[in-house]
Amino acid sequence: MRRTVIAPGRRVVRAGVGTAVALGASTAVLLFSVLTLWSAARGGGPAPVRGDGPSRPPAEVDVWVAERGAGVKLVLATEWSDPVWDDRQDASWNRSLGLAQGERLAFYDVVAFNVSDAPTMVTFDAIEVTPPGATAVRSVDLAALLQRPEVASSAAGSTLRALGAGRDQVELPPGRMVRRPVAFAHRLSLADAATVVAGDGTAFRRRRIRRVEWAGLLHSPSVERVRAL
Repeated sequence: MRRTVIAPGRRVVRAGVGTAVALGASTAVLLFSVLTLWSAARGGGPAPVRGDGPSRPPAEVDVWVAERGAGVKLVLATEWSDPVWDDRQDASWNRSLGLAQGERLAFYDVVAFNVSDAPTMVTFDAIEVTPPGATAVRSVDLAALLQRPEVASSAAGSTLRALGAGRDQVELPPGRMVRRPVAFAHRLSLADAATVVAGDGTAFRRRRIRRVEWAGLLHSPSVERVRAL
């Protein structure tokens, strides 16, 4: 396993930029927010809009964590982990994709970490989130969405493809991470969800962690901290 030491006793899960680009996937270095800004610069793509949102985002965030085989963890999280920012980001994505009001989507992230010593094939299948007292909501098939001509030709559609939304599998080298978009028909609260389950039956568990800790895992994740999720 290739390692990078940034402090005594600490190892980093390196972002596989070359591998990810070859596979059409995003990595920790190419953050979702960076690519949406790039999409906007090309004309019409979504860019984060803060507007009159809260001056201080919540100190803690809720994520859902699952074990996918030996040494691989999947994490479902919101894009900004702030209700105001997330809602405005969704609105911008929907406009840029040319979606009608009736098919408004809400976007989230699925992050896969491979802390094992061997490459593994990670499948990004559908995810079902069950709100309290309600039926499960299944994620949208983004690959099918990208087949629509008006979506495929949009700058935001190009961004989704660059993020790997059109692929359901990626070979993840050891010590690497990859970040993928996932969308639902409407916004769901990860803090209040009753259950989160992957399409193959893999169950996620809720974790509430400090915002700064989650940001650290996305930018410079250590093997130890990922395993402790």
